[in-house]
Amino acid sequence: MVSNHIKLHVRQQRFHNLASQGIEVKGIRVVCFASFRSGEQYTDKEAGIVDTGTAISIIPQRIWSNLPFKRIAENKLWGLSTHPESFEHSIFGEVICRLQDEQNHTSGFSLRADLVYNDDIPLVLGFLDLIERGALHIHLSANENYLEFY
Repeated sequence: MVSNHIKLHVRQQRFHNLASQGIEVKGIRVVCFASFRSGEQYTDKEAGIVDTGTAISIIPQRIWSNLPFKRIAENKLWGLSTHPESFEHSIFGEVICRLQDEQNHTSGFSLRADLVYNDDIPLVLGFLDLIERGALHIHLSANENYLEFY
């Protein structure tokens, strides 16, 4: 069912290097499922990390390589590697995306994103054309986490 309210999932992980030193820290990631238009159909859903520190969404090659997309510009992304001098080549492009949870999905919308030539990078959902379209609600202790679009 088409909805403007999409549930987000919270994934927690232990930092094993700290746990081995007796320090318990939970890493928390907020995840949303997205699918992309490929012809008249949408792809299977992919888990994407909702990242408020990412201005532009990042889509790995295994997802975008079979999608129709509009090429806007060539780009380079720094900060995705442990080596400060390293960068990832990408295409700044536009795809059609929809977000979904177990029961609902948004209408398809245009998403400008960096299409990276790498499959070691996860799908990252950032502000441009996505989070900026509505409200991000995170209430971890009540397990009430969702994106609401206006």
